[in-house]
Amino acid sequence: MIEFIKGSLVKIGPTALILGVGGMGYYVHISLHSFYKIKDKDKAEVLVYIRQIIKEDSNKLYGFFEEEERLMFDKLISVSGVGPNTALVMLSHMSVMDLKIAIGRGDYAAIKKVKGIGGKTADRLILELKAKFESEVSDMVVLEVNDNMEDVQMVADAVVALSTLGIDKKKSTNLLKGFKGEKVEDYVTWVLKNV
Repeated sequence: MIEFIKGSLVKIGPTALILGVGGMGYYVHISLHSFYKIKDKDKAEVLVYIRQIIKEDSNKLYGFFEEEERLMFDKLISVSGVGPNTALVMLSHMSVMDLKIAIGRGDYAAIKKVKGIGGKTADRLILELKAKFESEVSDMVVLEVNDNMEDVQMVADAVVALSTLGIDKKKSTNLLKGFKGEKVEDYVTWVLKNV
């Protein structure tokens, strides 16, 4: 099992890249999200998290700039009827956080906006994955912190961190409404001071 590939960026496009490692070139399928994250990086060395999928007639590598995106890819392809290409389209159309929120809240309309996702697939995604994301996004009120998804991600990370300290997710979320921090630690500190 390949965990990651670290090599020089030989070529990159919106759907795939080629990484050079030890005289070999690895063709890796990527999402648009990973493309934008990788395309401006130092081409001398790029690390891409890999998911290798072997079938009777193919052996393909799927790459992700962030491990969280690979985890979401794994969850998406675990759903019947969602293959690797569909999962990449979904990750190209929506961020990991947007997908978690849409699935966790049962937002069929948002999921069906993705090209190639019909009603039945949206139903299956929500049916099979909603419970996995519900607690993470529950009452996140998508946080009404503001519309910046980066802030939503930081708040989500802070809520998870605070829950490991024994602070109820709902309580953390309520305390964070309206608070604006610059990093995850700011949100954690705010709750700890106000709990």
